Amino acid sequence: MSKPRRKLSLKKRLTFSVVLLGVLFGVPEGFFRIREVVRKNRKPRLPLEFDAYRGVILTPGASYERTDQGRRVDVNSQGFRGPEIGPKGATPRLLTVGGSTTFGLYTSTNANTWPLRLQAQLTEAGHPCEVINAGTPGWTLRSSLTNLELRGWALEPDVVVVYHNYNDLMSNGEAQYLRDAEVDDVEELYRPPPGGFLDHFAVFRFARSQLRDPYDKLREKQVELKPEGVAAFEKNLRRLARRAREQGARLALCTFPHAFRPTYEQSVADEVPEIEEWYLQKGPLEYSVLLEGLKQHDAVIRRVAKDEGALLIDLSPDFPTDVSYYMSPIHHSDAGEALVATRVREALIKAGWIPAAK
Repeated sequence: MSKPRRKLSLKKRLTFSVVLLGVLFGVPEGFFRIREVVRKNRKPRLPLEFDAYRGVILTPGASYERTDQGRRVDVNSQGFRGPEIGPKGATPRLLTVGGSTTFGLYTSTNANTWPLRLQAQLTEAGHPCEVINAGTPGWTLRSSLTNLELRGWALEPDVVVVYHNYNDLMSNGEAQYLRDAEVDDVEELYRPPPGGFLDHFAVFRFARSQLRDPYDKLREKQVELKPEGVAAFEKNLRRLARRAREQGARLALCTFPHAFRPTYEQSVADEVPEIEEWYLQKGPLEYSVLLEGLKQHDAVIRRVAKDEGALLIDLSPDFPTDVSYYMSPIHHSDAGEALVATRVREALIKAGWIPAAK
């Protein structure tokens, strides 16, 4: 007669259960963590990280390279795309603010972004200066205003060159954009990190990516331009003009050139680079509303420049729309970046804002 099998103690059963659960969860978690690393190395992402006040910022000291696209980004230790920033010297210091079109999203190197091209061109023309690229992908004018308060004004710029339009227009229908335009105190813009406990797990991040299309909400286009959104853009521009005066900095406002044709079909026919991605996938506005919004924002820029005594650098009217100057409907190629720098240089020298070397 066989002896009855001894039952495992409660302690051993609990230990076994914990080990089993650890294996069942740990193996897929380990797999998906490795998968994330492999995918990141295969297709590097821009060095951006969450910021509670500005949404995202550039990761200080980070680099990004896409050899397949001939692009490299180097971020200095202060979190700007460009060389390290030392103490302010005797030459004028310019700060360029904007989103990815100032950052130079498709530009081959730091040196080919229009802000650093501007520095090189001014120096070569006998007007030595220092230009700091404070552009960051995704930023609206409100983001740049916040950045100026947190670290930009501390750099003591003599001139602030503003190149904003598109990202603010993309936020035209967002309630948060309107609320933020009413805020002066940066502390009121604090927002905790998104996500929760589950976001720490690679398995959850993978599952969410399969269930959610990040561009799904953009497939239904906004059919009317909201005047309160345009008014919020103007309010932020006037706030920047006031703060520049208070900080003793001159202000230059640029209108916004782009390669969008009068119709989407014409843009496709003319082979405007990445038109499908930037309009169909990433654009929240109907095509005609998009064009009208760009036009209205440029009109706001001109009006504010006149009212506030800022220098207007009116790039839009005669900037070439040839696709060779663009890598997307709004982002410039290296040739386009050089031309933006040329137009800004000409305006600054004509205004007498950058003195010639003695």
